[in-house]
Amino acid sequence: MDTFIGYYLRPYRKGSKRIPVNTSKFYFFDVGVARTAARMPVPSETMTEYGKMFENYIFMELKAYIDYNMTDDELYFWRTREGYEVDFIIENKVAIEVKTSKNITKKDMKGIRAFMEENAVREYIIVCRELFERTTEDGIRIVPWKLFLDELWDDKII
Repeated sequence: MDTFIGYYLRPYRKGSKRIPVNTSKFYFFDVGVARTAARMPVPSETMTEYGKMFENYIFMELKAYIDYNMTDDELYFWRTREGYEVDFIIENKVAIEVKTSKNITKKDMKGIRAFMEENAVREYIIVCRELFERTTEDGIRIVPWKLFLDELWDDKII
């Protein structure tokens, strides 16, 4: 459901190995408006809010791409009761985890690796602030956010 203030993102429930949560996530159309209304200062890079804003930005780009191109692709998120999470799942195509880190570690990959066990999509991507793209031994693409957006809008992600 769209409220024009924000958007609900439904949980992905097609997995079979782990029990997913049933509650939706909500993303504001503009985190600046939400923060101003709440009289909150701009977060620094070390604050949790910074990561939430970065995730919101990537969500809005994915939503804009899907809407602009009028694809039938559905956008979801995946979270289990054990706490594993992947920020965005696009149909059976791609799982996308968003991290503000400039150096992705194994700890940052726990959620996406847990989702890989579901064998539900063809590509796994971590969007982050690293300077260069790389791929892990198990096939997770670690992609700088600017490159990710270029690839998205060049029709190379979906």
